[in-house]
Amino acid sequence: MKSTFFVVLSLMVLSTMTKPLPLPNLGNTCYMNALLQNILNLQPLNSFLLDMKNSYGGTLIPAYIDLARMYFSGVVKNDLLKNFYTAVDAIMLRMSFIRWIRGIAYLG
Repeated sequence: MKSTFFVVLSLMVLSTMTKPLPLPNLGNTCYMNALLQNILNLQPLNSFLLDMKNSYGGTLIPAYIDLARMYFSGVVKNDLLKNFYTAVDAIMLRMSFIRWIRGIAYLG
């Protein structure tokens, strides 16, 4: 009885999900694209980031919002995807530098 309930519930959830749009592969971005497709379909996160767009001074949230708008319009252009990945790369670079500085401070 319980297993039937969960099967029906799973089918109901799957029937309400939208099929993710394919994202162009920009050279070894397939895993990041898969993750991004899942993130783009998290409606509460999208609403939160849309509210944060004007109060955030960085480039990541505006790049994400622009990409999300295009994604849900049914078309994804390479330049917006590149802008988003460039913003992610910049943050990862800063995080790596901060870890490096902390490591030197810890060793010193």
